[in-house]
Amino acid sequence: MADLARETRQTHTFLASYEVAISVDGKLYLYRYLCSNHLEALMMALKDHMEAGYPLPLGTPCLVQGPCADSACDCGGKLRLKLYVTLPRPE
Repeated sequence: MADLARETRQTHTFLASYEVAISVDGKLYLYRYLCSNHLEALMMALKDHMEAGYPLPLGTPCLVQGPCADSACDCGGKLRLKLYVTLPRPE
């Protein structure tokens, strides 16, 4: 069963609801997207956050919750909460 789930995730893109929380100076900015994985949701939230003119200092913690879409994972798409931290852009 796990092999079937992994094979399906590798060959098909499924859209699911992902929630993103960006914490800046004690204030929480919340975003929700229909997308295919945690990283895509994070990138969309960071883009919208910066376009809205909100602050985004280095080291900002960002939480993303949604179903696991990692192709190497056998969990079958369980709900996962992932922590990301903003870093400087490479030159």
